[in-house]
Amino acid sequence: RIRIFSGSSDVDSGSFLFQTPDASTSTGLSGLIVLSTGSTAAGNSGPILLGTGTATGGEGGPVYFNVGAGGSGTGGDIVFSAGSGTSADFTTGGNINVISNKRGKDSGALTFKTANSALDAGSSGEILLSTGDATVGASGAMHIGTGAGTGGAGGAITFSVGDANVGLGGDAEFWAGDSDDDSAGGGGVFIRGGASTTGHGGDIILAPGVGDDDPEILYGEVCFFSNTTK
Repeated sequence: RIRIFSGSSDVDSGSFLFQTPDASTSTGLSGLIVLSTGSTAAGNSGPILLGTGTATGGEGGPVYFNVGAGGSGTGGDIVFSAGSGTSADFTTGGNINVISNKRGKDSGALTFKTANSALDAGSSGEILLSTGDATVGASGAMHIGTGAGTGGAGGAITFSVGDANVGLGGDAEFWAGDSDDDSAGGGGVFIRGGASTTGHGGDIILAPGVGDDDPEILYGEVCFFSNTTK
């Protein structure tokens, strides 16, 4: 075991810095830093723990993953990749778990957000949530849900599209998957209100948006279509 400690004082402990030198030429690259545990022949490899200490009388220290800005190109990426399984043993790949912790009586929030556009004509970044393709078998499912409320109401789920200052407001689309199988149909879209054991069931409300003051274009339309089959 190797331990490396910074110095301590009556107030603060010293900082600990791992850094490679700057590149000596304008086209050179700065050095690489690798933190890795060794491989094993018949057991589990060692873990890597990155964490801050516990604060008895204050807030716990944050952990930052910060990538350098690109002076003449795109900024660097942050990639979290779990380990792969072996096809011979039919094992699954590793999971990636992002979990907030308890904060007093409430658990911490979890925010996924892209940065605002820096230019007047630029667009903010895209967020893509998708499961991978499957060569043989079904692709993975995606579940978006809130936890159950034991002594209160269940949490809500809100799908909201941003407003537009110029042009149309953004669309919200829900598409079921197509099928090329002659003996199977396309996927369905199900919208159901919640059930209740003591009161009335939940409502389903479809309401068009409110438009201009002109009575002819005051509200948008609600349309239902049924495709004909041959």
